[in-house]
Amino acid sequence: MALAPLNANQKAIIYTDSRNDINALRSAKHNNHPLVMKCFDLHHTLKNTKIKYCWIPGHAGNPRNENADKAAKNSNATRETFVPLSDALQAAKFSQHRIWQRIWDGQTSNKLYNIQPSIKGFGNLAARKHDVILTRLRVGHTFIAHRHLLCSDPAPICNICNCI
Repeated sequence: MALAPLNANQKAIIYTDSRNDINALRSAKHNNHPLVMKCFDLHHTLKNTKIKYCWIPGHAGNPRNENADKAAKNSNATRETFVPLSDALQAAKFSQHRIWQRIWDGQTSNKLYNIQPSIKGFGNLAARKHDVILTRLRVGHTFIAHRHLLCSDPAPICNICNCI
């Protein structure tokens, strides 16, 4: 979105090809994104200015769209790009997960990789206890699997390969 400097008691129309921008401004009270809040505060400070928002389809050859694109590019060229901390943290987390997944993909001979080839986990389990139980079942680290060590029973023999 681009906004030229305004004086009090003027009318203004903000043209944008982003419906997301307009929807975010409509629900600004429920949106805590720093850029949305900044726009909402600016709109509030211009109480006496009648501001209308106009959505125009992107890249439709519309002269108003071309003007909005030029104004937005000029606005961005003269200012530092602001990235909210929440967006930067999300990007860093996503990048770190990609690196971690690449490293994990190289562990194909690991028996745990066969059980869980993705680092994303087993889903959204609310209780840690359930997560631990499912992980132990998948990996084979259960009381039954180690009963022979704990109770001095003979070690179980695999029915398929006849080994301990």
